[in-house]
Amino acid sequence: MFEGKVYSRGTSIEYISTMAAIEDVASAEIVDEYLNIPVYVATQKPGYHRVRGNLYDRETGEPLVHLRAEGQINSNADILTLKAHISALKAAGSEGPYELRDLSLQRLPSKPDYITEFGKAGQKVYDINGFSFSEYLDKPYVNEKSQRIAKELRRLGT
Repeated sequence: MFEGKVYSRGTSIEYISTMAAIEDVASAEIVDEYLNIPVYVATQKPGYHRVRGNLYDRETGEPLVHLRAEGQINSNADILTLKAHISALKAAGSEGPYELRDLSLQRLPSKPDYITEFGKAGQKVYDINGFSFSEYLDKPYVNEKSQRIAKELRRLGT
């Protein structure tokens, strides 16, 4: 009701079925300067998938770093690996243990239908083991994708 008149509003709702699911999150391990977190994905539609999530300090509940992994899944099940660089963990001052939360899963546009589809995230929270910073290779973070783009731009500019 507005200024004595009754108004009604409607909207349509579209149900989108899920085509993939996060089956499990395996134990984390250190690989050089990264904390690798394997995420098991099951899908009904192979293609290019993306998983995203946030890493939290288990004791304080503070968010530490946003993680993302993308890759081609050619069968009905595969692994996408989330990676947290030591510099991000050091900046947050947390050696763990951690919690992985806020997971989302997508199938990105690819053959044959080129549409974005969504998957189920499974559990809401996954416990992730922590490691002492001394166990990592202490190398500065380098964004390889940004470096490739910059190199290509320099090549195009010459």
